[in-house]
Amino acid sequence: SMPRTFEELTPQNFSFNSPLGWCPVCEGLGVERGTNQASLIASPEATLLEGAVSAWPVPQENPPFLAFLQAFSTQFEIPLDLPWYRLSSRQQRLVLYGSEQPVEFLWPTTGSPIRLVYKGLYPAIEEAARISYSYRLQLQDLIGEKPCSVCGGDRVREDAAAVRLAGVTLPQLSRQPLEEVLRYLDELQLSEEQRKIAGDLLDEARHRLRFLIDVGLHYLTLERGMPTLSGGESQRIRLAGQIGRALTGV
Repeated sequence: SMPRTFEELTPQNFSFNSPLGWCPVCEGLGVERGTNQASLIASPEATLLEGAVSAWPVPQENPPFLAFLQAFSTQFEIPLDLPWYRLSSRQQRLVLYGSEQPVEFLWPTTGSPIRLVYKGLYPAIEEAARISYSYRLQLQDLIGEKPCSVCGGDRVREDAAAVRLAGVTLPQLSRQPLEEVLRYLDELQLSEEQRKIAGDLLDEARHRLRFLIDVGLHYLTLERGMPTLSGGESQRIRLAGQIGRALTGV
């Protein structure tokens, strides 16, 4: 594989609110519009033959689809007798995203050969929703927000997302409750050299986290979006900010 070079990272590269740091696809939101897998695979414990994929016709009731499914299974080595959750990620990916390679099978009633390129669940649904207004209305329940396909919900660019502080990345830290983050920062052992670089920054981070925890927000995570907070939570975040700035008469 080709060697890669990386530029030296700056603080802005770690911020999902900055064009210098956010994931270029979702622009720091961590999600993109698309189809929620749980609504397509309604029964992950079922096999493909038993109808694990809710967006497909029921194979036993639809002979042409059954013929296609058997050919698809043989060609791409996707077992029809294993539950969906036990299929490998390559096999699941073929069902969800399809393949350019055509599948050949015989139409049950006439025996005539059919060649079909299977586009995959995601592309087919998104194309149908784009082309037809009535389809778009039917598919509204299936389409929503899903984790960004490039950053996987990390929000920041991949080099910043891979940087570790004592074995933990920033996205991993952002997914932990605030009290866990404070405990982690409190337990960090820094050398004299590291203390010179990060000491003030760590003190400030601990200081702010402590205020958020003191007003009862210990269970929140740093990645929680503002629109998902209740009125009381937003109010307490503002309150913690005001206490932290040592304002009087709050």
